[in-house]
Amino acid sequence: MSTPPPLPHDPSPRAPMVDASVHRGAPPPKQGMSGCAIAAIIGAVLLLFGVFIAGILAAIAIPAYNDYLLRSKVASAETYVQSLQSSIELHRLDTGECPGDNAAMGLDDPDVFELGRNGADLTGQGIVRLEKMSTGQCVIELTFANVDPKVDGKTMVFVSGDNGWDCRGGTLPPNHRSPRCRAGSASYDTPDNTVSP
Repeated sequence: MSTPPPLPHDPSPRAPMVDASVHRGAPPPKQGMSGCAIAAIIGAVLLLFGVFIAGILAAIAIPAYNDYLLRSKVASAETYVQSLQSSIELHRLDTGECPGDNAAMGLDDPDVFELGRNGADLTGQGIVRLEKMSTGQCVIELTFANVDPKVDGKTMVFVSGDNGWDCRGGTLPPNHRSPRCRAGSASYDTPDNTVSP
C-alpha cells in the first residue's frame, strides 16, 4: 500500500489559540473619536460662545454709540447757540437791551439750522426763538426736530445772567446735554409763560 502524497505546505500562519477564559467579561476595545471630530466639536463650541459674546457686546455698544451720536448733535446745536449768545451780547451793549425777537437780530422767525447731513439725508434741525424777559434778561429757546424720537420736540432754554448764560432750562433730558448744562434745575419767567426744565 502506498502512502498518500504529502499535503502542500500552507504558507499563511495560523492565529494562535487564545484561551477564552482569560478574556471573559472584558468588553471588546472601543473605537475612539478621531482628532478631526474632536477639533470640530471644540471649534463649534468656541464659535457659539463667540457669537454669544459678540451679541452681548453689540447689544451694549450699539445703543451707546447711538447715544454718543445724539449727544454730538446736541453739542453742535449748543455751539451754534453760543455763537448767537456772543451776537446777542454785542446787541445788548449797542442798544442797552436784549433783542425781543428773532427779527431784532436779523434772524428768520423761527431760525432753523441744520445739525448735520448724512449724504443727502438731513440728520436733524435746531429751531431758535429769541425772547426778552420782563426782568431784562435775554432768552434763547432751542427746539430739536428730525434728530431722534428721544429729543424731537424737546427744548433747551438759555438765559443771560450776571455770570454768563444759564443753559439748564428746557425739557431736554440731562443725559443728552453737555455737562455744564446738566447740573441742577432752573425756572425762568418769560413775558408770556414760564419756561422750566
